[in-house]
Amino acid sequence: MVPITRFLILLFFFLSLSSTYVAATNHVVGQVSGWDLDSDVAEWAASTTFRVGDTLVFKYSSEYDVQEVGQLAFTTCDTTKPIKEYNDGFTTIMLTEPGTRYFICGQLGHCDSGMKMEVDVISLPPQANRYKNNP
Repeated sequence: MVPITRFLILLFFFLSLSSTYVAATNHVVGQVSGWDLDSDVAEWAASTTFRVGDTLVFKYSSEYDVQEVGQLAFTTCDTTKPIKEYNDGFTTIMLTEPGTRYFICGQLGHCDSGMKMEVDVISLPPQANRYKNNP
């Protein structure tokens, strides 16, 4: 009986060392500068990994807004028919599925000045829903 208990304790110990919890990440768009014309949000987004379950956090002043748009509206900076529009100054958007999402500022000239970003959301491997094994 003692050898089995010792084995289970050792097994639990080694499993706890070899796995870590995969937590969702809150991504503050534009980091310190936030969602504004001074931030290079496109470069920031291109250099960031986004996963299903993560959250985008947009912090911005009243001179800006956030529009989620389709790919064509993103490319052409068309602000007339956004999928969703936010203007509360502190917007959080949960990334619930894999794929590409597009965000622009709907204020006149802001998108054309570079205030837009595309976010490529990847899914977690099936076994990583709760735990991620480290080699």
